[in-house]
Amino acid sequence: MKICVLANSLLRHKAPAFIGIVGVTILLVMACEFFSELVVGPAPLEPRFACTRSKDKDALTIFAYGGSTVVGKLMPEWGFIEQLRHTLVDRLEGQKLHLCNLAVAGQDSTSVLLDVKRTIDYRPDMLIVFSGHNEFIKREFDIAEVRGLREWAASLSTVRALNRLRRNLNRRPRRNSPSAMPRSLKGYDRNGADFRARVRRYDANMASIVRLAKEADIPLALGTLPANLRDWPPAFKTLDPASGGVENEELVTGLLRNVFEGRYMEAIAAQRELSSRDSQSAIASYVKARLLLAKGAKSARNRLVHAKDTDPIPWRALSQFNEQIRRLASGKDDGVFLIDVERIFANAADDGVPGFELVADNCHPTAYGNYIITRELLRVIYESGILDFDEHKTLRVYDLAEFDAFLVSLNNLAGLKMDYRLKNARYCMKVPFYNFAAARMYLLQARQHDASDWRISANLGALALLEGDVREGKAEVRRSLQEGATPHDLLDRKHVPYMREALAHVGLGLSDFTNTNTNETASSPNEQMP
Repeated sequence: MKICVLANSLLRHKAPAFIGIVGVTILLVMACEFFSELVVGPAPLEPRFACTRSKDKDALTIFAYGGSTVVGKLMPEWGFIEQLRHTLVDRLEGQKLHLCNLAVAGQDSTSVLLDVKRTIDYRPDMLIVFSGHNEFIKREFDIAEVRGLREWAASLSTVRALNRLRRNLNRRPRRNSPSAMPRSLKGYDRNGADFRARVRRYDANMASIVRLAKEADIPLALGTLPANLRDWPPAFKTLDPASGGVENEELVTGLLRNVFEGRYMEAIAAQRELSSRDSQSAIASYVKARLLLAKGAKSARNRLVHAKDTDPIPWRALSQFNEQIRRLASGKDDGVFLIDVERIFANAADDGVPGFELVADNCHPTAYGNYIITRELLRVIYESGILDFDEHKTLRVYDLAEFDAFLVSLNNLAGLKMDYRLKNARYCMKVPFYNFAAARMYLLQARQHDASDWRISANLGALALLEGDVREGKAEVRRSLQEGATPHDLLDRKHVPYMREALAHVGLGLSDFTNTNTNETASSPNEQMP
């Protein structure tokens, strides 16, 4: 109230002075912008947007939006956008294809909406949108208008010049952070205001994208999001029990290893102990569902969906997000076409429960999973009428066993498989998942391709040490040294994310691995990590 009175007084009694101050301020800002632009140049166009401005009138033009699933993580060469590109080129018979992938790993629906607004005026023939896994990745909450204003401010020449000056003044040699494994994580409160606001924001953003496509009269392919239900447990490590964690992490870790390796009798006893302490957490629901699945119980799938939807770290799309997509994509009549990946994967998976055969980690499709999405996208492209249907050029339906032959036609299969498995292993073991069982599986698969790669041995050693198996850990780390790794290599987080934490966990230093006379079962708790 006092501020309003003061402003009114200024306007009534000192209007000329007040207007003069505002005018001078505007002129100063304009002058700063002019001279700053001479120094730093105009705001550069993001490379990913360059493709939107080179439309050929005769080309089939498609823009794709989303996060890492659309990017093709963890192997873009096998992503459904690249598979679609390869497939369409074979079917266009001389017509040019302009397939522009505007996705960015980690983008949420707010950023996707902003990208659609920036690019829809270039009039593509179709939009493809998959978004929903990343709504809870960023801890700060904002809406499209606020984020758009922040991005506009960041593009100002004055702001960019000041940021460049700040970076130059604070320039220091880059080095590995002392610890990449946080001591604790905090789960999301499903009943909290922040969680509910993010759900509302997602619904509003996706509805806005549909509205923009309809207003522009551009066909929109809208996809539901797949998730690994069978082989991806909810987060529980380093979480406080009050926010989704468990009191005995070692019990759950051992229980999961027994489940994944098929030792169900041992797992049942541990599951009973876990249920006596905690029957409500997402991880307890997951373990119970996995044991039911082993028995062939039909109720297992619903329990696994519940475990996914109550994951304390919700980095897999909520079921209600997919339901919102289904409501918005009502069919051909209004130009919005549904790619129901969630249900397609359920139909393709054993027992209706997708696992590692279709989803490589928590949410990113495998090469074969991306192939299934490609088939559905091709169907929608024909259905939309932007490409004439040719029954002789429909995409062959491969089964999983035949699919490698199709991949060979795309790229260097053997080299990419090795890289793919190493990337997946590192992704699975990292925060917030700590899915060591999945990481070990990928590392052992990679070893079948190349038994002499030190990165495989080093990461297997780190995993063993983190789980307290000193004998196996030492053997694997020594093997990595024999395969050519240096001590510096072992501590490089780019290749071995958690070697430092693994050494600290068992109280070892690197000298324990270079001394061949050291007893394999001994540890040196007083030795300091370099």
